[in-house]
Amino acid sequence: MPADVFQAAATTEGFLLWLTMGMISDRLPPGEVIRERAEKWAKDAVARLISEACSRGDLSAVIPRHWEWLGVAVSAFWAQHELADRLQGIEANKRAIKKALDAGDKKLATEERGIFLLRYPHCRDLKHSAIQEMIENARRDGDVQFFVRFGRALQEKAIAPEETPPDKLAALVTSGWLPSDLFRPGLCRLTDEALAKVCNYLVGREDLSLDMVRKARQRWKLKKGPKPWLKKVEKTAEGIFVS
Repeated sequence: MPADVFQAAATTEGFLLWLTMGMISDRLPPGEVIRERAEKWAKDAVARLISEACSRGDLSAVIPRHWEWLGVAVSAFWAQHELADRLQGIEANKRAIKKALDAGDKKLATEERGIFLLRYPHCRDLKHSAIQEMIENARRDGDVQFFVRFGRALQEKAIAPEETPPDKLAALVTSGWLPSDLFRPGLCRLTDEALAKVCNYLVGREDLSLDMVRKARQRWKLKKGPKPWLKKVEKTAEGIFVS
């Protein structure tokens, strides 16, 4: 038995924490803020598990629920990681365009924007004005290397666009999926119908449909929390209440 496993197994809590951390480390890259949040969640979750087991006098009765919550948590932290990567890509593209324009290179700025837009399915028909301009610039200049880069960009898998720019719905759903101060029961505990109502309330809108919210949940591969799911939503002057 490896030394770290042997040391962890010295206590039940240590062993459960080692297993829980292992599942997190398999999905989330080290050295990132979201990984740190996940590890903090793991420590708190295992501590709650042991406390509940002690009060019941039966660890086996609470273990299944812990693994269920772990799956939900990993899906939430992975979604946050994926969304952060996406937003960082958008910001990096904006900086690249600005740098090219500041240098007076309008052609490069157009190419930076056009290649970036190819990541989205609705731009793959090549009808977007920036993409058209980018292609025309390369054709006019006889830029063979551009068409190599262009072909590679088209071969990459397109990503699904979010329904509410700039990713407000995705940010809300992924950050509030687990129980927190933002939404104490956790959005994961809601039916999709209740989730749509809560999202509309939280972002101050009325046009987020059930289908849009459900697709956002599915797009980010967020797992539902343990049943029973909450389906009644009431908004008052004191806040949003679900049951």
